[in-house]
Amino acid sequence: MKDLKEGALIFVCRSATTEKLVTKISTMAGVQLRSITGHLIRTAARKTNSYFVCGLSTTSGINNDVRSKTRGLKYEFLSEHRMTEAAVLITEELLKHSPMIRHLKIPQHVYLQRNMALLEQAMRSGEALVAIDENSEKIVGVSVAVIVSSLDQFAYFVNPTACEQYRPVGLVASRLAGYFFEFEEIKTLQSTGEQFLGIEIGVIKESYWRTGLLTVLVNLSMESARLKGVRFVFARTVNTQGDLFMNKLNGFEELGEIFYRDFDIDGVKPFEDIDPQYKSAKIYICRSNLVPEAVS
Repeated sequence: MKDLKEGALIFVCRSATTEKLVTKISTMAGVQLRSITGHLIRTAARKTNSYFVCGLSTTSGINNDVRSKTRGLKYEFLSEHRMTEAAVLITEELLKHSPMIRHLKIPQHVYLQRNMALLEQAMRSGEALVAIDENSEKIVGVSVAVIVSSLDQFAYFVNPTACEQYRPVGLVASRLAGYFFEFEEIKTLQSTGEQFLGIEIGVIKESYWRTGLLTVLVNLSMESARLKGVRFVFARTVNTQGDLFMNKLNGFEELGEIFYRDFDIDGVKPFEDIDPQYKSAKIYICRSNLVPEAVS
């Protein structure tokens, strides 16, 4: 594969179904595929857990600047042997940057346990993606999403261990998702059994901030879900940085907001004295046929 030019998109498929999915993604993205010793690729892929993308992504919505900044990464659906590493990255990054997690002082081991359970669920639905540095083979980014048809399903997904310490965070997520499921068009579609993609977590190492990597992960999650027939996506943010990111994505619109200091659980306000620099959490909606444009 030394003859591949910079910007090539390489897919390793472990099944005919995945091969068809990859072909469909490339067609929608305007990418022409060519076979490279197909039998050898399929044989090698039996040792992997999914298809992966290496080199520079050329999927739609990923501009040249992002390709340059994310050079040398590959993208995989999360596999069991990488689950702990992904959970540790999520735990470490959100303990530093999530205002609710920091305010509640959730112990690291408790939060790690919740994230392990979350990833187990996400793996079953096939919507957990990781970005891996090809040189170090370390995970540098994680996107966790779930395909659901109801608010109850999503509420269970965000707090699978029923952790009492995490409960206020889970309730904020569920109430935000309520804005989505109460949206008139979504309420109508629910009666038909329609499914929706909920993006729960997007985490990347600080060294990859402002590279467009998070957009790549969101892009791939949405493409995967769209091929399964999903037409609507919802995602939530917990701070200003998240809002800035969502506002730069093509197709996402703000749908609802919860102010931390006003959030009430049976008369108790768990975030009443949260750091004043953190104002609110928000939820956004997008039709999945709109692929996000990358931000630098």
